[in-house]
Order: sequence, then structure tokens, then C-alpha cells
Amino acid sequence: MRWNTLNHNYNIKKVENIIGYKFNDKALLIRALTHSSAIMDNPNLLSYERLEYLGDAVLDLLVTTLLYNSYPDKSEGWMTKVRASIVSETPLAQIAKDLDLGKFLILGKGTENAGGRELFSILSDSIEAIIGALYIDGGIDVAQDFIIPHMESKLTESINQGKYFDYKTSLQELMQRNGNVSIKYELIEEEGPPHDRVFTTLVTVDGKEMGTGRGKSKKVSQQDAAMKALEGINND
Repeated sequence: MRWNTLNHNYNIKKVENIIGYKFNDKALLIRALTHSSAIMDNPNLLSYERLEYLGDAVLDLLVTTLLYNSYPDKSEGWMTKVRASIVSETPLAQIAKDLDLGKFLILGKGTENAGGRELFSILSDSIEAIIGALYIDGGIDVAQDFIIPHMESKLTESINQGKYFDYKTSLQELMQRNGNVSIKYELIEEEGPPHDRVFTTLVTVDGKEMGTGRGKSKKVSQQDAAMKALEGINND
């Protein structure tokens, strides 16, 4: 784990600068960055799982309020669909990557070696845990000040694209512009304990490998694979 005693205070200040908030209880911030795998290496640590649970609920409330106030003429069904798209694993992980939070995560050796700092499921969970920690330490306004600017940009992107981050649909529409093609999603790997499974999916188009994705569910790994395929096409 990259977070060590020598860099302890430096890391706290660095993450606080990234978040834009100085914690009264520094232990909350450390916990928000601690993956469950780190507990095996250091039993004195507490994982972010409870904070993640709280942060998920706070995030739902904040985004629901944002949608309700920003789009008074939209239906409940529309708001539910958009909210689901921008509080899902991929956009949250993208926020974590934009903030470069991965390098500050406290991981166990096995998760570290398996590329945990880049795993979308861990990155998205850490964002929710930070929201939970901010809510406890500073209240709802502090949590809102941190996450809503990021959510507003994701919301604008989602609505402008009209895809609501449904990468599978986006890939299908793109690839079938010139006729029907065969798009297949193949589960190629399952790893981790039963309570924390990670799935890896390969997407192919007419037999050609287009991208692989990972996630805590098969559906999420398929969406991630489709996103990687789209990124590859856009970069060609």
C-alpha cells in the first residue's frame, strides 16, 4: 500500500486539497480511502464499506434534488433514468480518475498487484465513501459542494449525448450504421470471494475483439467492455 507512515500527513493534505475540504476528523478520510483488502495487512485499519453505503444514499439524495430543481418539467421516469446513469459505476470511477484519487487508495498487496488502483468498482466505491465521510464530518452542504459540480458535468454530458451512459446501446448503434453486425459479450473471468466478485467480459464485433471490461456484476462488466470498445474506436 502506497500510503505509509512517512507520507501520512502529506497524503492527508494532498487528498484534502483535491477534495477541497479540510477534515476535522482525519481518521474519516483515511477510512474512506481504505479498501477491505488492506485489513489483512493491517488489522487496525477500518475499510470504507460502511461509509460507501452512507455515501451512496447521500449521493442519490443530492442528485435527485439536482434533477428536481434543474428540470421542473421532466417526469419521474425520466429523472430516474438519468439519475441511474450518472450515479453508476463508470461515471463515478471517471470522476475518481479525473481527480487522480487512485494513487491515494490504501489497498492490500494482492489487490494492489491485481491493478486495484485502476479498477472501476474500487474507484467508484471510494468516491461514494468520500461523500459519506464528508457528510459525517461537515454535513450535507459540504458533501454537496464536493460532488455536485462533478455530477453537473456528467449530467450535461449524459443529456447532450442522449445515451444516458448506456454504452452497449451506443456501441450497437455505431457498429450497425452500415448494416447488421454480430456483437457478442463473453464472460472470460470471475475472481474474488463470493461477497466481492469481479467479472471480466470481452466484447467482439463480427468475431473481432473490441475491448474488455471489469465490474462487480456481469452487466457492469459488459457496459465497461462496451465503453472500452468505444474509446478504442474514437482513438483510431
